[in-house]
Amino acid sequence: MRRIVVSLLLLGILGGIAWWLWGWSGERHERSDPWRIVPANAAAIIEVPSPLSAWERFKSTSQAWNGWSGYPGCKAVDSIMVSLRERFDGQEGTGSLTGSSTMVIVVTAAEGGYNVTLCWSFADKRAIERFKGLLPEMSTGRSVIAATSSLPAMECAVKDGMLLLSTSSQELTDALARLEGNTAPADSLLTVARNSLGEGSDAHLLIHSGRAQRLLNTWLKPEAVNALEDLDGWAALDLRARPEATLLSGLVFTPRTPRLLHAVQDQGIGTANMGRVLPVRLTTQWQVHISDPARFHAQAVDGPSHLFDAYGAWAYGALGIATAGTTADSSDRAWAVVTTEDPPRAVAALAARCTGRDTLAYRDIRITRSADTSALAAVWGAAFERFERPWWCLLGDRVVFSESVGAMREAIDAWTDGSSFQQDMRTGSIFQRYASEAGYTWWCDGAAGINALRPWMKAKGTETADAHTGGWSSIGSCLLQLVPDAPGRYQLTACMAGSGQVVPAVPGSVASAEGKWSVSVGAPIIAGPFLLTDHLSRTKQILVQDKKLRVHLISCTGKVLWQRELDGPIIGDAHQVDRYKNGKLQMLINTADRVYLIDRNGENVTGFPITLPEKASAPVNVFDYDGTKEYRVLVPTAEARLLNFDMNGKAVDGWVPPKTPAVCELPVEHLRIRGKDHLVLVDKNGGITVFDRRAAPRYAPKLIVKDAMRYLGIAPGLELAETRLVWEDVERNRLRGRLDGPIDTLSMAGDSALAPGLLRYPWKGTVAEGMPHSIEADIDLDGVNERVIASGDGRISVEGIQP
Repeated sequence: MRRIVVSLLLLGILGGIAWWLWGWSGERHERSDPWRIVPANAAAIIEVPSPLSAWERFKSTSQAWNGWSGYPGCKAVDSIMVSLRERFDGQEGTGSLTGSSTMVIVVTAAEGGYNVTLCWSFADKRAIERFKGLLPEMSTGRSVIAATSSLPAMECAVKDGMLLLSTSSQELTDALARLEGNTAPADSLLTVARNSLGEGSDAHLLIHSGRAQRLLNTWLKPEAVNALEDLDGWAALDLRARPEATLLSGLVFTPRTPRLLHAVQDQGIGTANMGRVLPVRLTTQWQVHISDPARFHAQAVDGPSHLFDAYGAWAYGALGIATAGTTADSSDRAWAVVTTEDPPRAVAALAARCTGRDTLAYRDIRITRSADTSALAAVWGAAFERFERPWWCLLGDRVVFSESVGAMREAIDAWTDGSSFQQDMRTGSIFQRYASEAGYTWWCDGAAGINALRPWMKAKGTETADAHTGGWSSIGSCLLQLVPDAPGRYQLTACMAGSGQVVPAVPGSVASAEGKWSVSVGAPIIAGPFLLTDHLSRTKQILVQDKKLRVHLISCTGKVLWQRELDGPIIGDAHQVDRYKNGKLQMLINTADRVYLIDRNGENVTGFPITLPEKASAPVNVFDYDGTKEYRVLVPTAEARLLNFDMNGKAVDGWVPPKTPAVCELPVEHLRIRGKDHLVLVDKNGGITVFDRRAAPRYAPKLIVKDAMRYLGIAPGLELAETRLVWEDVERNRLRGRLDGPIDTLSMAGDSALAPGLLRYPWKGTVAEGMPHSIEADIDLDGVNERVIASGDGRISVEGIQP
């Protein structure tokens, strides 16, 4: 069981890993080729650049990881990866020893299961020396890593600047021998497949279909994979990880045309459009494109059938089968769909074979029972054998067949009410976003598909399915498409989407509709949501603070990454800085008594938190005056002074905290006008003070802000005197005043827009106005905005917004 967990984890990781090259320093060398360890009997090969960085990006963005992260094996591997990253990736600008590295993982069949062998090649040889420090035995030979309750025993060694690790001692011995030059003749088809891999992808995956099928026999009965039995070649795929899905594209190379695809070899390509007449909750769906039904019929069955004219001659476009439910609870049902360009011809041909047969009407649509037994199988092949004497009806340009009258009614409801699989936001969106014209299209619901496989599972497969129900539930729609490219070659595209199911932070966390999510932090939220950029994935993370003064950082997929307690409520907004000038971002926030600089793991950065000598009266603001990342952190205080700190948490040398006429409750703003820097403060009495960046008075504004209930922002002018402040008064009028005195009243009837170029004060009133608060942004980089909502009851929700 431990091997199963680890192997499933590895495959999941490698299905969601992405390319991210880290900066690194030190002596550089030509990296050894880790592909030299690949044996002749490899079932799968995965190449991952910069694996430590890729792991961080994967686990913080993948919806699938949410469902697997709680299992002991997954926790153990994550702990190892985090520990290695802390040891090898420099924090304070020293660079990463593993940034320029490549990992190749090989899966091979073994008695009763399989083995995993890993080779990690480094350009910076100091990384190997660091590993030797972790495992001193490697300096003189091989080292055994004992099994734990979560992970199997493994053996490792170092050779030619590469770290090797395997679950099999013999596999490791053979890999070392191949590095010595004792290699078997190269697999010519593998060489061709590897050469087809593209540049710039996140990772590469090569699968030998025949050997992978034999691996599946560990969990599945032979009849479950019979359709793949002659698909014996290599698939070479470029992998791209996205927060909403893992994408694969590449080529399949076969020494001969497999039976599964023989009939569609010369049929062209078409749109995957069966779903318009199918209900929403499907388990599987597949379709092929047909342009020459007579040719397809001749290749799909052993001999011609007299039923072809009635059941097939009129077909053009999509032909396929969809299923729903499971045999375990007797809810399974299936539909066959055949598209036609000539609906009247199709109805006439079918009706001619069904004269006097059972008919009924549902919602003004005629449903008829077929008279011929196994007609669909006789015309379209063995895949249709389950339809012995189906009912049929015409819906638009599609003829739908099913053994069950209830299933026919489901199809008619979906068609009539516009509530079909294709039109559903959750299930249909994957086709709208990722599907293209193809010769063969296959779709499966991840969690439902696992349950549907149960009748074909061996005991080990059932055990694995039962032990990892949470993991399977995190897998959403899976889509695969094939296009004939050349003899023995097919273009393949595939994607695996997350389901939106999250691992609860506390009881009561659930997945919400449309594949989005909702999670509770366990106490009422008093600040946020704030959106922060994950410097690895560039997606947005969500920061909130609850009534217990805990701050929580949540990934774009609903995973609570960490939580920690502060000494008080957050004042204002959350900022991000690149403290070490290496592309890694930290968050800057403040309470009344402290200023915090926190890294992506929730830890304090050296020198922080700053304990303020006097209480803050307003939020901090941070400025990089010259674009050199020499940040300055400015804090207005309750003593009407302005404090200034650097990124070491120290008071800036030479800065004498200036005073303002009254206490400031707004953050200081920075304006650069005509090459000069100006620090602008507004105090609680409406007075305005302007300093230069050395705290010397710069300008004496004439503007006095009267009766202000809240400030909306500041708009720079061509001259400092022309700079405008915008606020709302006690009567809810919106006003705009120039620093040199003039004030305009803005017309606000139904208009919430602010002036162009306005620097906003979005924090003002965050807690006082109560919850919920929401922000609209594309947090997962899927090209569509989401609405992030923080509620007073402690729940953070993400909802889809229709484009």
